[in-house]
Amino acid sequence: MLDWQLDIYRRLDTGLPNTPVFLEGVPESTQIVKDPSGFYKPSLIVWFGQAFDLSGFGGRISVADLCGMSGEDTESTKQAGFIVESVAPSGLSLLQLAQAVRDLLVGYTPADQGELSEAGSGTVRDPYPVGVGDTLRFYLAIGYKGTVNVGKYSETGS
Repeated sequence: MLDWQLDIYRRLDTGLPNTPVFLEGVPESTQIVKDPSGFYKPSLIVWFGQAFDLSGFGGRISVADLCGMSGEDTESTKQAGFIVESVAPSGLSLLQLAQAVRDLLVGYTPADQGELSEAGSGTVRDPYPVGVGDTLRFYLAIGYKGTVNVGKYSETGS
């Protein structure tokens, strides 16, 4: 499954070369880049969850879905979900970044496995979005899902 996750990360990282992409959060020592006006530049955070049996996976992804049980069978096809959190300095740039992510991910087949689709997520907005430090930022988390064979490995897996 690591191959699948890293392929998704690489797809975003290479597809949006001027946008930092972080895995599972922003590292503590990271200096977030600001533009000349003092706003934080757009970035993405990818949060991966565990794999679920195909029959037990719902259509929408919530934070609770990312903490599901992966099961005992390591050679089976599962449904895996992840959330891409887009972060931008304005509402319009946030929606543009989220659309660029959709364009890269929907229909993509990471690690030669099943196509990714948008799984949906609740519309959650912080009415007073606070970023790193004192600069205003806007956030949008969109869930995606795909089919993955959890027992399939390639050159990056073990």
